[in-house]
Amino acid sequence: MELKNFMQEQVMLMQLQQETLTAHSHNYLELVYIVQGEAIHTINGMQTTVREGDFFIIDYNTEHGYIVENETNLFLINCLFVPTLIDVTLKSCRSFETLLNNRLIHFNNSILRTNPANYIFHDEDGTILSLFNTMLQEYAQKQHGYIELIRCKLIELLILTMRKITDEEAVLCSDTTISKITSLIEQRYAEDITLTMFSAQFNYSLPHLSQKFKKETGVSFREFLQKTRIEKSCNLLLNTNDSISAIAEQVGYSDMKTFHSVFKKILATTPNTFRSNFK
Repeated sequence: MELKNFMQEQVMLMQLQQETLTAHSHNYLELVYIVQGEAIHTINGMQTTVREGDFFIIDYNTEHGYIVENETNLFLINCLFVPTLIDVTLKSCRSFETLLNNRLIHFNNSILRTNPANYIFHDEDGTILSLFNTMLQEYAQKQHGYIELIRCKLIELLILTMRKITDEEAVLCSDTTISKITSLIEQRYAEDITLTMFSAQFNYSLPHLSQKFKKETGVSFREFLQKTRIEKSCNLLLNTNDSISAIAEQVGYSDMKTFHSVFKKILATTPNTFRSNFK
């Protein structure tokens, strides 16, 4: 790489035949478009086959490489850039997700389950390839204003890419996940469980999963957990002679004050009164 030119221009575009390349990382962002052929692409140890029309984003400090079969010709377009190409205020930006929040792209990535840099996108109609080719041509010819034009085309490409991922999210983010979470709450209500824990387990962003949970259940995760615990405590109050403090602990409350407060909020009565009235 011509490092001096890259630092000055903040972008580098090239079309090349890619051979097998061992895993490596870099301190800039990389956009890759597969023009022809196929290969196994490795990113952070995960292998995926990439083919003609696929494109993807490599984030800062992300290890990736290619395994290309001997008889296969793999041609791709590389667009290497730093966030300050998009906006000079992004000098401290070191991740693709941070870049998406910039005022010129203004994409709320909290609705996404995973980092977009982990996706393999596909260019169904050639729109993305056309943008890559325009940027390649501008970079090669270096006419007046070429950096500004590349910046505009790159922003357009990123916005169109994010449209793709939000469409895919609508399909991928099905009711199944929420059903699994509610089942796990039923099984593990006495434990110190949080939505943050489940967001990591199911590979969702916390804000997106929180919105999804409330939309599908009608209540927040916290309210659902509280109602489950109080429901279980009611069963114990009516069917055992355990003390109220023991029951509170069995359903996940180590603090009696909190247990009484939540119980009264949901049932408008106290555990003692409930047991006296219904047992």
